[in-house]
Amino acid sequence: MRKSFFETITQSASTDKNLIFLTGDLGFGFIEQFIEKNPNQFLNVGVSEQAMLGLANGLASSGRKVICYSIAAFSLIRPFEFFRNGAIAQNNSVMVVGVGPGFDYSQDGLSHYCLEDLAIMQSQPRVMIKTPFNPEGVKQSIEEFVSNPQPTYLRLPRNSDNSEIVDFQKFEPKQIDILIFCTALMAKRAHKISQLLNQKGKSTLVGSLNELSLAADEKLTNHLRNAKICLVVEDHYEFGGIGSRIGDLILSNNLETKLIKDGVTMIPKGEIGSFEYMENKLMKPIQELILKITNI
Repeated sequence: MRKSFFETITQSASTDKNLIFLTGDLGFGFIEQFIEKNPNQFLNVGVSEQAMLGLANGLASSGRKVICYSIAAFSLIRPFEFFRNGAIAQNNSVMVVGVGPGFDYSQDGLSHYCLEDLAIMQSQPRVMIKTPFNPEGVKQSIEEFVSNPQPTYLRLPRNSDNSEIVDFQKFEPKQIDILIFCTALMAKRAHKISQLLNQKGKSTLVGSLNELSLAADEKLTNHLRNAKICLVVEDHYEFGGIGSRIGDLILSNNLETKLIKDGVTMIPKGEIGSFEYMENKLMKPIQELILKITNI
C-alpha cells in the first residue's frame, strides 16, 4: 500500500508542480525516489506535526496542493486542531495521510494506535475520507485529490491482505444473508467469519469501499437493502466508525437490515504483541459473533 502511495505521488508531482509533499520525519526507504525526482516539492518538517499542518494550510492558501504524511496517531490526532481550524475550515487543498491506522503498529502500543480516526473525521463537514483497501484504491485516492483538491483524510494501511474484497461501489447488489463490510486490515478476519457462516448454510459477501462519501453511501444503501444482516468488521472503536455510519444509513432509509458491529471494544493497554495477538485481545471472539448472527 505504501509502495503504491509513493509511486503515485512521485508520478503526480512530476506533472503537477503545485503538488507539495511534507513528512513528519517518516517514510524513509520509500521516499527517496520522490526526493530525487521532485526535490523542490518536498520538505521534512521533523517531529513537529502541528507545524506541518499549519505550514500545509499556508501553502494551500497560496495555491499549492499539499500532502502531509506520518503515522495516523501523529498526523491526525496530535495536530487535529490545526487541521480543523486550517484546511477544513478554509476548504483548502490539504490531504492528511494517516499511515498504519487501527492497531497496524501492533508492537508499539497505544501511543502508535489510531482507533478513533474515522469518528474524528466523520464529525467534520466537507472532508473527503479515503479508505483504500488495495493498492489500486490508494492510487485512485491520490489521483482524485490532485484533480479535485479538497480537505482530505487518507487512511493508509502499511500493507494489504491478499484476500479478495468486493468493491461495493462497483459490484451490483444481490440478495444475500450476511453482507460483511471490512476495512483493509480486517480482510483476513472477515473471510474467516464468512467461511464459518458458509459452513452453516448462510450466503455471505465480503466487501469494502475506497471512500466514505455521500456517493458511496448511496451505493452501500443499495447493498444493505438486499441483505438480511450487515456485519461491520473494522480496526476502529465500535462507536463512531463505519459501523455507526451504516447504522445511520439503515435508520434514515427505514431498512429492515440488522446490524452487528465487530470492532475494538476496549482500551489497548497492558501487554502488546503481533497484529493477530492484538486482534484477539481487543476484539470479540469470532465464535461469539457467529452465534449472535445465527441467533437472529
